[in-house]
Parts: sequence; structure tokens; C-alpha cells
Amino acid sequence: MGYWGGSLAKLAVAVVIGVACGSAPAFAERRVALVIGNGAYVNAPQLPNPKNDAEDVAAALKRSGFDTIVGFDLDKAGMEDATIRFSRAARDADIAIFYYSGHAMQFAGVNYLMPVDARLTDESDLRRMARVDDIVADVQQAKNLRIMVLDSCRDNPLAEQLKRSIGSTRSGGATRGMAKIDSPQGMIVAYSTQAGRTAEDGQGRNSPYTGAFLKHIEAQEEIGTVFRRVSSDVYEGTKRAQLPELSLSLIGEFYLRGRPTFAAPAPLSTTEPKPSEMPAAEVPTKQARLSEPADPLHRDLVTDCDRLAASPYDPKRANGVAGIQPKKIDIVSARTACNDAMRQYPEVSRFIFQAGRVATAQQDYATALSHYRKAIAMGNIPSVTSLGLAYDAGLGVAQDQREGRRWYEKAAALGDAEAMLFLANMAEHGQGTSKDLAEARRWYEKAADAGSTDAQASLKRLSKRR
Repeated sequence: MGYWGGSLAKLAVAVVIGVACGSAPAFAERRVALVIGNGAYVNAPQLPNPKNDAEDVAAALKRSGFDTIVGFDLDKAGMEDATIRFSRAARDADIAIFYYSGHAMQFAGVNYLMPVDARLTDESDLRRMARVDDIVADVQQAKNLRIMVLDSCRDNPLAEQLKRSIGSTRSGGATRGMAKIDSPQGMIVAYSTQAGRTAEDGQGRNSPYTGAFLKHIEAQEEIGTVFRRVSSDVYEGTKRAQLPELSLSLIGEFYLRGRPTFAAPAPLSTTEPKPSEMPAAEVPTKQARLSEPADPLHRDLVTDCDRLAASPYDPKRANGVAGIQPKKIDIVSARTACNDAMRQYPEVSRFIFQAGRVATAQQDYATALSHYRKAIAMGNIPSVTSLGLAYDAGLGVAQDQREGRRWYEKAAALGDAEAMLFLANMAEHGQGTSKDLAEARRWYEKAADAGSTDAQASLKRLSKRR
């Protein structure tokens, strides 16, 4: 009926990412990072973004408490020196990150990073490059969290040159993009595009993936969520031309910027008075439907939160959203969209209610109940129905159908069609009350009068039972 569902041990996490193929809190852990941006190539096309990417990533990591080694346009000797310094630093680190932006290639399933002075006459010249496997070993010295970011999937003409030089019988070993890296337990393996494919460097200051990475890496979110959002942004930002590939094999959770805190919902009384006896601040009045801003920017606003999470029964939905009920919900995208909407329009209770629905789908019931109660205080009637559903179905509270019915009655008295449908269903099936088809019919009729097409269908069904 309009709802859709749903011991922090030491972590050993390695994040391998092929990107765009691109006052801080106190941190107790020792955090180290190596950031390299190679773009001024001598024997290969120069890349405009890697230096910018590396500068911006280094700044973001410093704000997150990392001691950062930074290198720009490094030759083979420079890359060796930087990785040796990083290897020594990672030995005593709790968290280690390696970030690279520039040309790279694969040969026979092995990934190589390209210094600016690299050349490829034949496969022996691969020794002039840095093997990704060697740097992974350096990163893995860190105790808790290990991250490797490779902004390195640009199309590389030197790979084609190598294929021509070694002949057709062995040229299959040199292929486009990066080779897919197996994901052992405790790793996140992510590419900005699918393995074996390439992506553009980008037209702005940063590559598409690095731009998304910078947008989310400082967020107060679990690390897996961060990279899912990065991937989603890349896919949408490139008009679905660049499909990131992500493989997660993690135990537990990890937060680079600390775990967010959510206000726990206040205890709900099981002896609530009837709606007519309740204080005005407890349950919204019908006039509260008009309590949100009358400014057309707010009243007519249609956001991604509406598109992805809006309930068809929400009377506060923006114009133009009616009838939208996606067949398949992208919960991660919906949560991001609703969080963004709440930050931008904190006075609009509709977004808080919808964020509660998303949290319910994720089975994060404490957050959902907190959102619902906040929305109720702002005059959002469907959130009253949502609290009824929490008790009716036992979502985050002990199941109590009678208490659920009480909340439904409060919402129904305020004109909420979905609450009327729930009450009709309870009466029809004897849930939380005695079975009473006449009462069920009355509630279906009220819901139909409120515009519910589901209620109209139920009335037709009941009429056949006479």
C-alpha cells in the first residue's frame, strides 16, 4: 500500500580503483598517503588533468588527517623514490592510501603505471614501468585500512605500439584499459569503468571519476557507501557512457570521517489520548497541511527525492509528481537524494518523511522513526500513518497492532487516505480488532472519497462477497 521494503574488528581493506580511465576532526590513527599525478609525458600523449587531480586529492586527504607524499610528473627514478618513502611510512600506519592519476596499461593480465619518461619498444621496456602488484604490497603493510586509487584507464597509444612490435601471435597480451584485480576477503576493488575498457580524461579540472571521488571522500559515511555514491555519480555524470565496476568483500564497517550520529526516537506512549484530546503540538491539524512554505519554488519543486522515494499517498507531494511510483527503487540513490533535499530545504517536511521511508526500506528503523517524529512536529500527516505502520508491522518497535491502529486512526481523522486503507484492511482481516466487513467497507469508502484508487478496487472486490 505505498511502502516498499526492505564487532568492529580490525579491518584489512584494500581499495583498488581505476578512475576516469580519475578544520578537520581529530584522528587517532596514523594515516599516510602517496599521491602521484603524471601528465607531462615525453613519449605518449600528455594529459591535462592528472596534476589537478593529484593536487585536489592530496588536499582532501590532508583535511582528513593524512600525512601525504605528493609527486607530479615523475620519471621512473622519481616514482621509485616516492614509492620507497611510502613503503617505509606504511609500515607503521593504521591507514594507507595510494592515489595515482596518469597513463597505465595491462599486459598478460599485469597492470603497470607509466612514468612520464616511459617508452615501449618491446615487452622488455615494461621494466621501465611501476607494477601495480608491487605497490599493492606496500599499501598492505598498513594495519587497518588500505586503499589504492588508480586514475589510470585512459586510452594509451603506447600499448598499441607494443602490440605491433611483438607481433600478432603475442599481441593479445596487451589489451585496453586495466586488468580486473581479484578481490580477496577484506578488499574493495573498484574501477571507474568496466575492466578492459577505457574512459575519457574529462573536459574540466578533474576527470569524471576523480571529480566524484572528491565530492564524496570527505563525507561522514561508511567507506562502502562512499564508493557506491562515487560510482553512481560517474555513471549519471557521463550520461551512462561510463559504467564503474565495484566489488566489495568487507567485514564490518569503516568511516574515514567518523560515524554519523542520529537522534534516537523518543519513546512512544502506549496510552496516547484520542486525536481530539491530543495537544496541538503532538499531531498536526488539517490546517497544518498548509504549514510548509507557499513559495512556488518549494510548493512546485520536484527533486530526485520525489522521483525516487515519493509515496503516492503523500498529500504534500509536489505538483507533477503524482503517479510516479518506480517499479524498482535504487535505495542508495534515493537516500542520497533525500538527504540532499533535507539539507537544501530543511523546512519542507515532505523530504523528511520520504527519508524516513528510505530508512525503513533499508531496515534502519531508529533513523526512520526519528525522521517520522520530526516530520510530525512539522505538520506532516503521512508520517503519523508511518508510525502506525511501525507498530502494526513491528518495524523498530515491539509489534502492537492495537497501537498501530490508534496511530492510523489519528492520521485518518486528519484525512490521510493510506491510513484509511490500513484501517479497512485491519477490519477486513481482523488484525488488531475484530473482523468487521461493514467497518472495512466504511473505511474503504472514506479512502475512495479521499481519492484512493486502491480503495475503489477493494470496494468492488468486497461487493462480490455479498
